[in-house]
Amino acid sequence: GVHLVLHEFLVGLQQLKKLEQVNETRIANTNFYTKKLAEFSEYLQLPEIKKGNRHTFYAYPITVKEKAPFTRNEIAIFLEQNSIETRPFFAGCMPDQPAFRDKPHRSVGNLAVSRRIRDRSMFIGCHQKITKKETQYVVEKIAEFIGKKKK
Repeated sequence: GVHLVLHEFLVGLQQLKKLEQVNETRIANTNFYTKKLAEFSEYLQLPEIKKGNRHTFYAYPITVKEKAPFTRNEIAIFLEQNSIETRPFFAGCMPDQPAFRDKPHRSVGNLAVSRRIRDRSMFIGCHQKITKKETQYVVEKIAEFIGKKKK
């Protein structure tokens, strides 16, 4: 009862003390990815943070551009084979989800952007426990994959 609620509250307060450090580490990881992966901007669309804004990423989004000589699935499979977890964008295009397909809904247009993001985007980790060595490894593997595909 009350003791459990109080305990959870106190644990939560301790976690809040760590929040700023967690956010700073995530931001550093995403800034590293953006800086190092910028050389592949011909093929990869990376996130941009507008000046004056701060973004603490849950995960780092990458979109494979249409002119890339590979698909999102190909790079995701390569990364997974090299122990780098990826995730597709959550839910993708909602009207295409089996749970919603036959439900009444309203869509404006053909949802081309939503479907492009669904098919061409993925997340990689930027968690605060990921080390500099691990982020460097991710960048090296992406570079290796793209280097092979460009030939």
